[in-house]
Amino acid sequence: MEPLPTPNPPELPGTCGMPDRPETPGTSGLPDPWRVAAALVAAPSLEAQLTLLLKEAPRVGGADSATVYLLEEPEDRDAGLRVAAAFGETAVRATLPRPGGLTRHVLDTGQLLVIPDTTADPRVNPVVIEAGIRSLVVLPLVARRPAPPAADPDGESAETRTLGAVYINASRPHAFTPAAVVALEGLAALATVALENTLLLEAQRASARRLEEALQLREQFVSIASHELKGPLTPLKGYMQALTRRIDRAAARGEAVDEAWLRRALSVMVGQIDRLDRLVTDLLDVSRVRTGSFSLALVPTDLVALARETFERFRDSLAVGAVGTTTATAEPGDTRHTFAWHAGAESLPGVWDASRLDQVITNLLGNAVKYSPHGGTIELRVEPVVEAPPDGAPQSGDASHAQAPRETPDRTDLTATPASELRRHAPDAGPGWVHLSVRDEGLGLTPEEQRGAIFQAFARGESASGAAGFGLGLFICAEVVHRHGGAIWAESPGPGQGSTFHVLLPPSPPD
Repeated sequence: MEPLPTPNPPELPGTCGMPDRPETPGTSGLPDPWRVAAALVAAPSLEAQLTLLLKEAPRVGGADSATVYLLEEPEDRDAGLRVAAAFGETAVRATLPRPGGLTRHVLDTGQLLVIPDTTADPRVNPVVIEAGIRSLVVLPLVARRPAPPAADPDGESAETRTLGAVYINASRPHAFTPAAVVALEGLAALATVALENTLLLEAQRASARRLEEALQLREQFVSIASHELKGPLTPLKGYMQALTRRIDRAAARGEAVDEAWLRRALSVMVGQIDRLDRLVTDLLDVSRVRTGSFSLALVPTDLVALARETFERFRDSLAVGAVGTTTATAEPGDTRHTFAWHAGAESLPGVWDASRLDQVITNLLGNAVKYSPHGGTIELRVEPVVEAPPDGAPQSGDASHAQAPRETPDRTDLTATPASELRRHAPDAGPGWVHLSVRDEGLGLTPEEQRGAIFQAFARGESASGAAGFGLGLFICAEVVHRHGGAIWAESPGPGQGSTFHVLLPPSPPD
């Protein structure tokens, strides 16, 4: 793409009050290109450098306007171009080099082009001529530096780094004298050095910010890990010590160890070992995600059967009562929860990773328990997605259905979720997809958490600062769901009003 400058570009924003020539201490006796280059080096930012270059380059060459293109990825000549400024405007936009055009030629060859008469050169974009440009010079912005000693022991070769191209435009033909072209070529070389230094400085600052964030994340992880891994070890060690003392005391007295106490102690110990196993598994999963080794083992799966089995195992592991009955707690003072299960179809077949979806459901149920410390109902629903619900069948979330009496924790009624309600989360959602949700009556979510912050690694709900865990469960859920080609999101009326986590899955992951 070639520039479309006006013959008399307006004054650039930010240049009001600038002298006719940039003045930098110690440069009063230098030729124009050197004075401009010195001012470019002294400019405080990339934007300031580009504004100055656009103003001064036409003056150096005796032209009317300029345009600067910077590659989005320096050194990659096939990358998109950022139009840093054009035709006296400061708007930044993206474009691509026009095949066979002047910009493409200059980027590929690294050589300048002088077009004395735009009407006589077929490579010139017709819109350039329509804009009144009659001659122009296109200069590559190519940084050259000596090659590393290992690659060039004699120091005779140089490495190049292409940053982009600059156009200098005139409204009259044959506007550029040989001396003007030489001056512009020198200015482009000097400007490239200044621009590259700024780009390298910005990249260095960005790397420093990322390093600081990584260090903060590491410190956060070490703090959380030491606390969470110690959590299961403390009761585990305590019960083992108590068990040792009881065995020694019973042996000394010639008595048997209290079997009821022994079973209770072993149950607690197994529970703490399971908790350790989950923590370590979460850490390993995050490591696999970071290293790109996280994968799915896809097999034909009935999501209704899988969800029911996971639901029952989770409920039983917490020693809570069935839905519709008084909840019996495992230990005095434990939180009271009731669990509800609903399936909208007898079966929902698909091709998924069964063990990973088991992990997703378990994490969502565990998250619901963790963030509803005052108890309440936790409901797991699994339903098909349809274009429109069957006649007479309640839709997901229908108030009349939500209040229906539940005599058992296992309900299978004909319900479905209309695809129209879900396409804002997954545009391709339709028949064959399944909708899974976990609702609780707990602490709820803030608007920021509902926008996705809760699914970041090490994220925790703002309403429960004392909650246990690494803050990785929802991050892993999101990774599993996205690798299946699905969507995951959370909804809540607000803090203190409970929340619902939704999972949407296609019948099989995309290729």
